[in-house]
Amino acid sequence: MQERDSSIKFSVSCTTRKRRDYEKDGMDYSFMTEKEFSNGIKNKL
Repeated sequence: MQERDSSIKFSVSCTTRKRRDYEKDGMDYSFMTEKEFSNGIKNKL
């Protein structure tokens, strides 16, 4: 899809689980604490 339309971007999902050794924060997932996750929901981020 990105080859056809460069304006299309992939989203990075958020998770509260521990990062695995081979994962990169901000690339595979956005890793955060449960408090950060809850605050993001509360503040509609």
